[in-house]
Amino acid sequence: LYAAVQSIQAHPRIDAAKVGLVGHSQGGWVVIQAAADHEGIAFFNSLAGPTTTMQENSVDNAYHYGVCQGMQGEELEDYLEKRSNLVDQSIKIGNLTNFGYYGFDARNMGYDPREALQTIQIPGLFVYAENDAMVTPSLNIDRLNDIFSNQVPDNLSVAVIDGATHIFRLVDDPCRSFEAPEQFKLSKEPIDVIQSWLAELGY
Repeated sequence: LYAAVQSIQAHPRIDAAKVGLVGHSQGGWVVIQAAADHEGIAFFNSLAGPTTTMQENSVDNAYHYGVCQGMQGEELEDYLEKRSNLVDQSIKIGNLTNFGYYGFDARNMGYDPREALQTIQIPGLFVYAENDAMVTPSLNIDRLNDIFSNQVPDNLSVAVIDGATHIFRLVDDPCRSFEAPEQFKLSKEPIDVIQSWLAELGY
């Protein structure tokens, strides 16, 4: 990713000091880490990107799936416990075999953006979606506040898009995220939010 940034910055018609990163979903983790690891990136936008650990996000996904399947109470708790245990088992197998999904879980489920977020000094914008059934806005905003002991630095901003799903389609219920997305209107609000934020930065 950073090689792409360097390539763009080298273009004679581009202002190298104004090149930023945009990542969606797990790409949000990627741009956070890249911004922390490399100098010369002007800003980052994380669109529906988690601030939780990957394992916490896995539980978040499972919670929404269970709720949307009609689970509640002890049934939902049991389902989440089973899902968590399956992930733990997958990590253990992956540590032994490094194969397929097991290897992926072993390599990635422990990822935590905390250190990267605490390192970043450049402007960053987190854009969440109100009806996201994969990255719950409140959970991830709470995690951001927790990382900074409720004193999130001024260089980091947060916006929540009304009525939007994980891919910023407009629905009236998070559970409709699991339906065919093309039937739902695409929200224009994320673009407006990002453009306004960039304008405030002088772009």
